[in-house]
Amino acid sequence: MVDCASTIAAMNRLLSLVVVLCLAVSPLHAAKETRVSWQELASRIQGKTVALVLPDGVHVQGQVADVRSDALKLNVSKTSDKHLHPKGELTLPRASVRNLTYWKRGYVWTVVGTAIGLGAGLAGGSAVNTYAHNEGDGAPGIVAAIIILPAVLGFFLGRSGDRKSVNIVVTD
Repeated sequence: MVDCASTIAAMNRLLSLVVVLCLAVSPLHAAKETRVSWQELASRIQGKTVALVLPDGVHVQGQVADVRSDALKLNVSKTSDKHLHPKGELTLPRASVRNLTYWKRGYVWTVVGTAIGLGAGLAGGSAVNTYAHNEGDGAPGIVAAIIILPAVLGFFLGRSGDRKSVNIVVTD
C-alpha cells in the first residue's frame, strides 16, 4: 500500500521544482533590441507579424506585406484607434517607422515544460491509481486527469517561455 504522506511530499517537491523552473524562465522574456538600417529591415521582418506605435500615438499590429524603399506596407489586424487607422492594408511612410517589435518562438521550454508536467502527472497518477486499486475498483477518469492536466499545464508554461520579443530600431 502506498503511504499518502510520502506521496503528498513527493508531489510538493515536484510542484516546487515546476515553480522554480517557471521563475527561471521569466527573465528570458526580456526583449532583445536590434539596430538595423532600412535596407536590412526587409530581410528581418518580411512576412512576420509586427507591432509599432505610430507618430500619432496609435498602436498597430499586423503582418508585413512589403518593405519598399520609401514605405512599409502592413496588413493591420489590431489597432488602438479604428477611426484613424482601421484594420486592413496600411502604408506607412519610411519616416514614421522608427521602432517596431516582432516575436520569435522557440521549442526548448515547450518540450521541457511538457516533460516535467508529464513526469509529475505520471508520478501522481501512479500513486493515486495504486491507492484506488487497493481501496476498490479504481478511478480511471481521475487518474487520467491527474496524468494529463500537469502535462498540458507544462506545455502552456513552456510555450510562454519560448516566446521572445525582438525590438528593432531603424537607424536611418
